Amino acid sequence: MKFFKPHFHLITIAFLSLLTFNLALAQEPSAGNNQETLPGRYTGPIIDMHLHSYSVDFWGPAPSPVTGKLSPATAKEQMERTFEIMKEHNIVLGAVSGISHVSGNDWAAYDRESTLRGIELREPSEFMSPDSLRQLIRNGEIDMLGEVGAQYFGYSPSNPDYYPFYKIAEEEGIPVGIHTGASFPGTPFRCCPKFRLKMGNPLLLEDLLVEFPKLKVFMMHSGGAGPYSQYALMMMNMYPQLYTDISILNWIPGMEPVLESFLKQAKQMGMLDRILFGTDQMIWPEAIGIAIERVNSLGFLTTEEKAGIFYHNAAQFLNLTEEVIAVHHNKR
Repeated sequence: MKFFKPHFHLITIAFLSLLTFNLALAQEPSAGNNQETLPGRYTGPIIDMHLHSYSVDFWGPAPSPVTGKLSPATAKEQMERTFEIMKEHNIVLGAVSGISHVSGNDWAAYDRESTLRGIELREPSEFMSPDSLRQLIRNGEIDMLGEVGAQYFGYSPSNPDYYPFYKIAEEEGIPVGIHTGASFPGTPFRCCPKFRLKMGNPLLLEDLLVEFPKLKVFMMHSGGAGPYSQYALMMMNMYPQLYTDISILNWIPGMEPVLESFLKQAKQMGMLDRILFGTDQMIWPEAIGIAIERVNSLGFLTTEEKAGIFYHNAAQFLNLTEEVIAVHHNKR
């Protein structure tokens, strides 16, 4: 969930400030809440599958929709603050995507072991060539394709124009993260005139999943709210290779019931092992801590199930080696 043209980010500040009245609904937990004694609380390593890097497209400072605090003022400050919070919360690996692979490499230069570098795929006709993508992957400059923001440009994620890039990702064995669901209110008027809600339907992933059965795909946002979250579950039930992250659901005000309902149904359907933790914190690093607390507060999840969501499911999805997993568990 983001805006794709930097000059439109300033327009969103007024809208975001209106959301701060929800502070009582979703604020950072206070020190007096005795969080450490909550039953079923997970404190091990965490993988965040949905972060963002910036360069000239950085759109801060802007107020957080949760706390009202201004974001960092520059891309460098946002990166450094994100790494600080990752360390505070034992996030051992973050999947970060930007409009250019250069910003991801900036993160990797700062902390290579904690960075999984992605690149956003938007308008396919303006993206690099498939051969260039393959070369960047083989050069070790890109680890993930995504966020794929087809919806923002009026496309289905299964539009054949995206297929050459999916084919490269499948052949090279890198994961693909695809935006599903919604975005901020007024998106077609604020930044992206071709954005349509119908293109965020998780059912639209079906053709590409059939065309590329070995492609490592995860939905972003689990389809969001409303019927799309149900469609996300239907898709996961039909296609056992499909994973999803729970970004946005775990920190944006008003999404608490959506997160609880989605995870309860995923548990009932035996699909918790394909739920990935992610934040999509955009330019507000403090959202990471809020998202972690929200998942940890869910009493219907056992400690083992939370461990899966926070770490083990992503480790399996990414095919992490036993050696890397051991390092992650001994990092603190």
